[in-house]
Amino acid sequence: MINWTIRKQMSALSGLSIASLLLVAAVSLVSVQMLNLSFTEFKNATQRTERLQLIFEDLLEANVAATDYERSANAVAITTFQNEVAEIFVEANATDDLTLSSEDFAALLQQISDSTARYASQFEALESAQNDKLGAVTRLGDAGEAVNAALAEIAARASIDGQLAGLKQTTAAMQSFSLSRLYLERYIRTGAPSDLTTSDDWRAAAQTAFDRGAIFLGGERFQELVESAQTALG
Repeated sequence: MINWTIRKQMSALSGLSIASLLLVAAVSLVSVQMLNLSFTEFKNATQRTERLQLIFEDLLEANVAATDYERSANAVAITTFQNEVAEIFVEANATDDLTLSSEDFAALLQQISDSTARYASQFEALESAQNDKLGAVTRLGDAGEAVNAALAEIAARASIDGQLAGLKQTTAAMQSFSLSRLYLERYIRTGAPSDLTTSDDWRAAAQTAFDRGAIFLGGERFQELVESAQTALG
């Protein structure tokens, strides 16, 4: 995605966030439902229920860590998730009197182990998506610096040349683009999709203002800068 425009990179960024969040939510729901059924089936078997309770608590902690990681890319959350999953495997794969005395309970624990393995695999996919997301954010930041520099140079030249109409629209584009970057930075901190949407709205406003200004900024003096800014914004 190195050569993608700012608009396309923001679209990809939004898709990665939504997809990864749905991934965690779906897996969490299935896992919790499975364990709720387990409690019902074995509610009269105290030791088995205690085993399931431990697994259930580990699962909740893993879900919290996964959600935290999706929102903040916190490396500590990865370690927490991995530790909780490891504990689930210990409980689910233990061979003792509880499993040897009941084929049904042993089968249930195997199902939990298999489901947890799938959960861990999907969390790895979440990590990959998060890395892609962070990469997109970095590229957006780099592209933003380039656009700001181009707009500032265009405004300076327009001011010197007395191109007031072009200067007015370029200044408006700079203001809108600054707001776009502000909301993008907020999105990086909060993970809120609304911040990303608002950032893209301001980017679109910057593009509109700049396209209007470009009409007044003809000639070789502006051509290269105008084309560069238009390409990046679009």
